[in-house]
Amino acid sequence: MPPEMEIIEATNEELLLGFKLIKSPTDGFTDSVKFELKQTFADSSYARSITSLAVQWPWVASGGTDGRIFVYDMRTRKQSQIILSHAGRVNTLKFTPDLSLLLSGSDDGHMIATRVGSWTKEYDWQKAHAGQAVTHISCHPSSKLALSLGGDQVLNTWNLVNGCVAHKTNLKNKATLDFQTGCLSWSKQGDHFTLSGPLVLEIWGIENAHVMRRIEMPSKPICITWLDGNECLTGLDNGNIAWISLKDEDDTPVRIALSQPVI
Repeated sequence: MPPEMEIIEATNEELLLGFKLIKSPTDGFTDSVKFELKQTFADSSYARSITSLAVQWPWVASGGTDGRIFVYDMRTRKQSQIILSHAGRVNTLKFTPDLSLLLSGSDDGHMIATRVGSWTKEYDWQKAHAGQAVTHISCHPSSKLALSLGGDQVLNTWNLVNGCVAHKTNLKNKATLDFQTGCLSWSKQGDHFTLSGPLVLEIWGIENAHVMRRIEMPSKPICITWLDGNECLTGLDNGNIAWISLKDEDDTPVRIALSQPVI
């Protein structure tokens, strides 16, 4: 049996959906085991598209183009809170791993830390990226640091203990990123983080904030998840998934873990 899991999906049709992987009924004539996705949750509170999503049990938070953030308690499967902190599209949402804060970034230029449970503002960085849109946020496994990207093409490192900027890295001269920086994600141990450009994925080390590996990709990276401290999966906009390992040599070709046929 696969582990019990629930998939939360946000759609452009203003719907937030939940699905569980369950064992399908058998016909009694075969020993093969099949599984199917069963819908377990649905909410249509949004009047416009959902643009960001954060999931960490028991909370689900979703942000939309209207600036509202809806919070759901999955223990009761009901809406728990509506956060009205932003005046523009919510581009990114992240819970800290210790579930103390919900970080949000918006087109209004604000990056906000909301205290989980009381849902009150802990910090409001009104011009986190020189007043330009905050596009990406990633939290360190310690919950004490966060990274953010914005329209100013600066990578900010935030101290979440005192609410101050700890470090700034100007990415404007990074030709490989080509002003299309994305896929910001800390590794599981917090020793590395990723950044992407149109056809490249970079793995940075935090000790001296330099690029440890630069991997040319066959298509634009659009999302990433770390499996452990050395390996990650990268979703590409051509439908493929690339497997990246820090244990590989620098000239190792990209391994495609899943290939989608072109129709």
